[in-house]
Amino acid sequence: METCLSCGEQGVLAGDQVEEQVVDDDPQNPWIELVKKFYVTDEFFCPVRRLRLNNHIELESSGISTETSEIEDREREY
Repeated sequence: METCLSCGEQGVLAGDQVEEQVVDDDPQNPWIELVKKFYVTDEFFCPVRRLRLNNHIELESSGISTETSEIEDREREY
């Protein structure tokens, strides 16, 4: 989610995952691991104003980051 430059409401970012790293093991739960996923953003859409930015040049010119990451937990694979 990203704030729309036009109206201030929440818009949607879309892109591709390019990498992931295991960042932490939970000693209390050996079945779960924390994974940091890295994404390259290539599209933004605001459903309120129907604003669409379709490439890296448009995103960078508007100040929206083209790289993002998130941490999630997942079941460990053995």
